[in-house]
Amino acid sequence: MYFVNADDFQGTLGVFLAKIMDDPTVGDAFASTNALVKIIFTEPDTIMWIDCRQPVPSVSTDPAAVPETEVPDMVLNMSADNGHRFWLGRLSLPVALTSRKVKVKGPTSMLMKLLPAFKPVYRGYEEFLLERGRQDLVSV
Repeated sequence: MYFVNADDFQGTLGVFLAKIMDDPTVGDAFASTNALVKIIFTEPDTIMWIDCRQPVPSVSTDPAAVPETEVPDMVLNMSADNGHRFWLGRLSLPVALTSRKVKVKGPTSMLMKLLPAFKPVYRGYEEFLLERGRQDLVSV
């Protein structure tokens, strides 16, 4: 495991994802889906919500951020390590889907539509980690 606990993971990947939603290219691509996405991470266990139903999508790990009555348009399941590898650009989404490293409930086409917006972000995640002194997470 790359992250010592859920707080470490949320304070790293969660903060990064929230930050990149301010980038017009990334934020607009996510907003174009008009979807509510729930990501269930394991090892450490974390639930992350990405609400793309607003002009600047929001990212939250707060269980109270989304009412229990809300039904996500898509649910992703993966290990925190695979989520980390994906954002580093070291885990291909199509390969992860076919090998079941990432499981999806909902329209996979929506996820695939976002792939072009992800590519420029990979380098940004690595830079983000280095800026935060997390070299240990870059050499995976």
